[in-house]
Amino acid sequence: MPKNTEAANILIGQVDFLTERVMTLCRLESAALMGDLTEVAIPTRFVFVSLSPANTIEDREIWQASEIARSLAVLFSDKVCDNR
Repeated sequence: MPKNTEAANILIGQVDFLTERVMTLCRLESAALMGDLTEVAIPTRFVFVSLSPANTIEDREIWQASEIARSLAVLFSDKVCDNR
């Protein structure tokens, strides 16, 4: 991996105490190691979390959240988004 490589952690899940989806994107001022969050020891710069209600009639909620997460992953991997 190139020197100064940083990670963007994208997490999605369902919980039973929500009635609507909640999303947040955090950019850390300085990249930090976050334990075992990544498979290899790479400092994290961005953290995206999307939580959806678990008690939905349709399974669309988790599908939509995963599509949003996949779109973010593509953006973070694109050289256009590299701010160095």
